Amino acid sequence: MLVTSSVPGALRNAGCPFEAWFQKHTRTVPPTLTDEQWTSVEDLFPRPKRQSRIVPPRLAFEASLHEVRHGLMWKDLPEHVIQGQRPQSLYQRALEYLKTGAWERAVCALGDYGGTPVPPFYGLPDLHITGIFDPRLGGPANCDAAGRDATTFEGAPAHISSCSWPAPASSTATTARSCAPCSGPSPTAT
Repeated sequence: MLVTSSVPGALRNAGCPFEAWFQKHTRTVPPTLTDEQWTSVEDLFPRPKRQSRIVPPRLAFEASLHEVRHGLMWKDLPEHVIQGQRPQSLYQRALEYLKTGAWERAVCALGDYGGTPVPPFYGLPDLHITGIFDPRLGGPANCDAAGRDATTFEGAPAHISSCSWPAPASSTATTARSCAPCSGPSPTAT
């Protein structure tokens, strides 16, 4: 078995508009807001209509900051941040505030704060998996008339290795070339 990839993966999607804002303005991400800080910026957000499913402005704003601060995808926000809301709903509400300018005004109104830099976008390294197939796992089609394994890796005769500790109902098949202590002559069927 051989699995390869020349395309690196990513831990999160590039192109987050909130992350882009902090990078464009070379600002750090504010820490979790205190009640006093929220009170100072609360009036910058439009008041939601009194409906049960409306995402509160503070929740959407703080979720957007948490998402950028920790380099997460919205779907990966922890429960204590989303508080029972759907991550997509939080994102849509925060994006609406960003488009209307309320989100930017609120970040700027926080003034001087000891923030966190936007985490870098990490690319995952290429994935390469290699392995060897144990032909004994192939089933009856690979057995000789006596029910013994008749095929082996690279055509070498098979035998059971004494190099590994046997577990109940298990053994390790090797070839003479792959196991130095067992590299004596292979048993042959007579």
